[in-house]
Amino acid sequence: MSCNRLALRGLVAVFTALGGVAAAQAAPVVQAGAASGAPEALVAPSLQFSFDSPYAVLSFGLQFSYDASLLTFDAAASKVILDGVEVAFGAAIAGLPPLEFSATYGTDEVTGLAFADYSYIPMASVPVQQSLVFLPAFRLAASALPGQQTLIEFSGDLADDATGLETTFAVSSVVTAVPEPATWLSLCAGLAALAAAARRRRAAC
Repeated sequence: MSCNRLALRGLVAVFTALGGVAAAQAAPVVQAGAASGAPEALVAPSLQFSFDSPYAVLSFGLQFSYDASLLTFDAAASKVILDGVEVAFGAAIAGLPPLEFSATYGTDEVTGLAFADYSYIPMASVPVQQSLVFLPAFRLAASALPGQQTLIEFSGDLADDATGLETTFAVSSVVTAVPEPATWLSLCAGLAALAAAARRRRAAC
């Protein structure tokens, strides 16, 4: 964690302890949504933060890990939805200039999973009225088999400027490979042919 981030949190914590802020807000609810798609298609599982009252994001840390043999992360295609307004992930960062921003990508030596690690501290706290949704885009591998599933593990933290409260989270999303449309058409055609053959046999009897 950076010195700037620690200093900001320390100042807010001291202010809260002195009674300058009433920490009455409930922690945001964090949920991960599943996604599915055909091999080589883009899928976008969701990471949603829901707030019961206005929230001012002072800092935001996010890490997610995934199986690189089945998924390829596409940062350029990823999106953010802030109170119903959807923007590209890169545009969201550019539109809310950071005091500090870092992005690290790599492979965990212990688990072998690929990961992305983001740390974001805005120049000014970012107001959120109801919800913040992150939609990371992944491309499914051509080798993914129909019905095959893989997990994306999300973890991180975010802090509220008004209360000094920090919320940590750890949730997971399931991505499922589904047959391509052409595969479904072939399957339906095959079933129709079998049904027709069965009717002809019955008629012959």
